[in-house]
Amino acid sequence: MNETIRLILDRRSVRKFLPTPIEEAMIEAIVSAGTYAPSARNRQNWHFTVVTNKAMIEDMHRLMQKGMESRGIKVDPAEHVFYHAPLVIVVSSSSKVFRK
Repeated sequence: MNETIRLILDRRSVRKFLPTPIEEAMIEAIVSAGTYAPSARNRQNWHFTVVTNKAMIEDMHRLMQKGMESRGIKVDPAEHVFYHAPLVIVVSSSSKVFRK
């Protein structure tokens, strides 16, 4: 079987994380791999922010829940947006989005 197909078929979503810190080399490899993702018109105008500070992740979690609630999305207080992961990578872009 083609290695790429095998990797896709073996992929799983993880929702339970160990509190173990991620090694710097692994973080760099993950972010580097992310830069190879396709982008609109090949602009590659993304920015990766790596957050490992637990207090900051908790603040982000609370802000996400507050934002969801303000948009009428039901939030389960027992659910954690980031599943208590020890690391969160925020992908942002400099692209301008215009909404009516």
